[in-house]
Amino acid sequence: PTLAKALAACKKNSKCKAVVRRSDNKYFLSSKSISTKTKKSNYKIYKKGSSAVASGGYSYSTMENYVYGGLDKTVHKTIDAAGAACAKKSTCTGIVKVGKGKYQIATGSEIKKGTGKTLYVKGGKDYTSRDIYFGAEMWTAKAPYTLSGTKAETKTYKDRDNAMRHCLANTACNGVTLTGGKYTLYKSSTTTEKDGSVSWIRRGDILASDGYFWDKQKGKTLTGYYDSTKYTTLAKATAACAKATSCKGVTKEETKKYRTNTGSTFSTNNGRTAWRQEDPFVLHSGTYFTKLSGKKLSNIQTKKAYASEAKAAAACAKVPRTCTGFVLKSKKYYLTKGWTLYTDADYTAFIRNHEKVVNVEYTTMYGGYSYSVKGPFMHDPTKFGKTAYTTSSKCMAACNKSAKCKGCSYFGKKQKYYTSTDSKVYLGGGKDKAFTKGGKSVVNNSYIFETKASGTKIKGDYLDSTTYTSLGKAMEACAKKTGCTGFTKTGKNKYRLGKTSTVETKKGMQAYMKGSTVTAYHLKLWPHMSDMVITGQGKTALKTKKKAMIACSKNAKCKGVNKVGGKYYQATGDGYTVKSGGEAWVKGSSYTPSFTYDNTVWYYKDGYKTSGDIGFGTTSYTSKDKAMYWCVRNPICNSVHYTNKKYHLRSGTKVTEAENDKAWTYGTSKVDFTKVALPVAGGMWNPRPGYKLGSPLEKKKTYKTLPLAAKACLGHPKCSGIMYTTKTKTYTIHGSDQVSSGKGYIAYPKKYVCDGNCKVTKKGKVLSIDLKYCFKVHRMEISNKANCCSKNTGKVVIKNGSKTCASLTMNGKTSAMKLDCASGAVGTKITMTFANIGDINLVGLGLVVEGSDAC
Repeated sequence: PTLAKALAACKKNSKCKAVVRRSDNKYFLSSKSISTKTKKSNYKIYKKGSSAVASGGYSYSTMENYVYGGLDKTVHKTIDAAGAACAKKSTCTGIVKVGKGKYQIATGSEIKKGTGKTLYVKGGKDYTSRDIYFGAEMWTAKAPYTLSGTKAETKTYKDRDNAMRHCLANTACNGVTLTGGKYTLYKSSTTTEKDGSVSWIRRGDILASDGYFWDKQKGKTLTGYYDSTKYTTLAKATAACAKATSCKGVTKEETKKYRTNTGSTFSTNNGRTAWRQEDPFVLHSGTYFTKLSGKKLSNIQTKKAYASEAKAAAACAKVPRTCTGFVLKSKKYYLTKGWTLYTDADYTAFIRNHEKVVNVEYTTMYGGYSYSVKGPFMHDPTKFGKTAYTTSSKCMAACNKSAKCKGCSYFGKKQKYYTSTDSKVYLGGGKDKAFTKGGKSVVNNSYIFETKASGTKIKGDYLDSTTYTSLGKAMEACAKKTGCTGFTKTGKNKYRLGKTSTVETKKGMQAYMKGSTVTAYHLKLWPHMSDMVITGQGKTALKTKKKAMIACSKNAKCKGVNKVGGKYYQATGDGYTVKSGGEAWVKGSSYTPSFTYDNTVWYYKDGYKTSGDIGFGTTSYTSKDKAMYWCVRNPICNSVHYTNKKYHLRSGTKVTEAENDKAWTYGTSKVDFTKVALPVAGGMWNPRPGYKLGSPLEKKKTYKTLPLAAKACLGHPKCSGIMYTTKTKTYTIHGSDQVSSGKGYIAYPKKYVCDGNCKVTKKGKVLSIDLKYCFKVHRMEISNKANCCSKNTGKVVIKNGSKTCASLTMNGKTSAMKLDCASGAVGTKITMTFANIGDINLVGLGLVVEGSDAC
């Protein structure tokens, strides 16, 4: 090997103390501390020094008072200029500093004494890497490398920050390469060695904490425990890890359970999140700088020196288009203009990253469409609409009306919202926010689910092997599983859960994506964020989230609710702050959840109550479904109110605040009223909204309530129905049960047991009578033919529904049976089960009943 290769190898080997050239001109590394003098003939010793430099993409070992033979005639003013020339010349073996500001490159390999001169022996390429923060994402910059493969855009950019902003906006972009003064976006993150190039590769989520960057990976875990402590917050865990040399990261294993790790390799674990410790940083003037000892940036501006790190950082932050960072040498700080990072033991490099931003992401919904919110991002201002809106709701309402509209942006500098015809979002600043419109959506189990375009599926393999048979079951399952990103309808009544965040084209399928968690309360949507609080937090603490949301709903200046230290506060700021263990609920748009049950649309209002008693029949239930079933079939009932563990039928639709109550009002219904039977005052009636009866029996007599009218009708031998007149809000009784269409009326024809024609059916030893409607039986009389029953003996059990009315014994001829149904059995069918049915032949049935809603 050549001397240059031997010196480079010695430099990399921490145990190497010197390079020895033997008489046969072969070079060996020595781990012993030896003198440069030797008695052996034709031996030469090159003692390892403490200093090394890098220039032109190559590392150089420094040797004082030595020179190379065969110097080039051209004299360069700086070592970087000489390094650039050496890099271009394949025969270059090093650089010699022949005087102050005088550097010459060498092509010889023989080292000679050179008093007062400095030899820089060319070694291998100077491969450097650093982690940086940009747009709240982690990037790794590598040199000398270019990205390879397909370009994400054909356009090139003149400065790094602008190129990275466009890369963030492009879902296909995975990195940026600087070559020849131009920045190019690439789809691939694969690197290829190339002199003079620097590449920035996207890594994903980042945490900047405790003086280090942390690579955040959801669904990953790190191995090996640094200690036995189970930390309750991420902040406590990273603080402990940052202080320990052997700690390499943190893993969140469960809620409020964080462990510090010694392993630095990620492995898959869907239920966990891991943070790996990366490069150190400093934060000055709101801008991050990666701090690396023994490194320097290219193009150092030596004309002006700064006395402190903070002053240099402030100066750099003011000119981000030209300043790439600064370096420290001999207690002085100098700004830099080059992005190439070199190894140099005499320097410490501070590489400019990007301004600190609080990356805000959540999903909200307006008018049935989902909106993905991201800040501090916004859509391209050149694609904004002309109209400026004062609220996000007004902007989203306008966007929903236009098929061309792709979302809304809040332009922080103008404090206005604008519609956008482009769905791409670009990194902005300050309070900027982008609301990107998605598909039709629903809220289920505290998540927003967005319907994607027809003919799509969630990309990749399914989360598990389970197939769900309904949309509701799939949403419920996905909401409960941490790794679920949504689900795909793969066929009729077939739904499979997904685990990636992108969709792909698949004919005959339909993808649904899971958004962020939300709370639907007090007629608003409240998107939720963890480890985050809204700025402008008030001083008054509230005991419950619901109390805070009610107060915030009434406060026009309130932007959301924070939870800090177990207490809840209103917040009025437009910004956000990272707060470990904190939670925030953003006050979203007005929202009333709705769903369909029993062919009826219901509107759910959490935190509210309705009023107005029905005044008859069963008015409260322990089951919401039963309450809704009877409410929609009762024209007087307009809502269901939950309080004190019961669901109450209510006549009112107006809601008033009640923190822990719930109310449901109904809208359109497809219930077939021709099949409805409503028990009132002991009778059974068929309510027919939009229908009327003929002339009333009592021309001047009206009734204020349905129970009063029903009682009067049951007491009148000619009465066959009741009619309600909406205009006068009164009831009248009628002699006919024939209905005709009539707007503003509700007819209640009387219904009779068995529709007035009871028939007996026989099956084996059981006789049955279909009552048609739900009745409570008080007494019954059953008549047989006079010449029957001679062959019947033993017991007969008589039931209404599932409950026994009586159990009698028959012995020989029995012409009639009279009995009281003391149990008050309720049902729609009477059955008589005989021990020995013999020649029973029923000819008559007498019943004393009252209508019931208990079936």
